[in-house]
Amino acid sequence: KKRIFGSFARWVLKHANAVTACSPDLQEQAIQLSNRDVTLTEYGVDVNLFSPGGERQQGTVLAVGRLVFKKGFVELLHAFSQIFKYYKNNTIEIVGDGPLLEPLREKAAQLGISERVKLPGGAQHSDLPALYRRAEIVAVP
Repeated sequence: KKRIFGSFARWVLKHANAVTACSPDLQEQAIQLSNRDVTLTEYGVDVNLFSPGGERQQGTVLAVGRLVFKKGFVELLHAFSQIFKYYKNNTIEIVGDGPLLEPLREKAAQLGISERVKLPGGAQHSDLPALYRRAEIVAVP
């Protein structure tokens, strides 16, 4: 967005031996900046590690990610507040760290759902498979 950074990024991309991107959006941006081929290598998942199994906690919604606005966690809390009207025993756990941690706590209080919202902060990658297995629903806003 800033001219100096765009110029630097353009120079780096043009002089790199190879360029990869982890999402179609980033791939398109890199192509536009460099006018060259950019290989898409999307995030992979170890299906042996992240597979169904164990006992799920009924009514548990899980979301995991960096707590920044563009990830949609504010909208997820709004959606959960609507579901909560009908399913009072459901809980939502948003695992991650970032600048929205405290604002999300405040938003949950404002929406009247604090008692059903868990915001434990960040987690180690090794803890994630168990969290996913435990959840009944995984939300990816």
